[in-house]
Amino acid sequence: LAKLYQESGMFNEAASMYKMILRDNPKDPLYNNYLFNLALMYEVTDNTPAAIKEYNNYIDKNKSKKENADVQFKIATIQRKKNQLSNSIASYKKYIDMQGATRENKIEAHYWMYDLNKKKGVAQNANRTEQNIRGLMGNLDAGQKTTANAYLAKVKFIQAKEIFKELQAIKIPANPAKQKKAVDAKLSTMNKLNDHLGAVVKLDSAEEIVGSLYLLGMANEHV
Repeated sequence: LAKLYQESGMFNEAASMYKMILRDNPKDPLYNNYLFNLALMYEVTDNTPAAIKEYNNYIDKNKSKKENADVQFKIATIQRKKNQLSNSIASYKKYIDMQGATRENKIEAHYWMYDLNKKKGVAQNANRTEQNIRGLMGNLDAGQKTTANAYLAKVKFIQAKEIFKELQAIKIPANPAKQKKAVDAKLSTMNKLNDHLGAVVKLDSAEEIVGSLYLLGMANEHV
């Protein structure tokens, strides 16, 4: 009956049934399946605290390292989408350390930890994040490498935007004696920006390519 409610989109009713099954049948061989479905019902009805609680209960009871890692990644993603920055960062870090974690998802987790920490105002080392991602990219298949490149491109594009801010901050003074130094600094920073944007384009991530071309246009106008 719980499954029927679930398939009919009656998620609150399904959650109630799964709770009753779990309460009355603690030794049922399908107990963990029911527990996962209960968490899922809470998730789809936007009851985030209950969903995360039951997903964690599932991890505690389940034996599969791969399944547990997948659920941990799901928890981190839910928290990120709910703007629970600190909780999401901790959950992604926990995922990275789990034995069942995949390299592809570890790459994504490294990116989100970098992005979420920046949103919190915590200083981040983009080079270290890039190294962490590149260190996981060996022997990935073509599809996985495309995904990995997309997250690497996001990191490098963030770096490029920071370089653009450096470029904007360099002002040409009115004093002619000081102008050459400022112009040289602008040109040097512009070259640095060009190098970063070129690296982004080579990673062949459509969204970041568009962003790079737009940023390059803004930089050329500024100079």
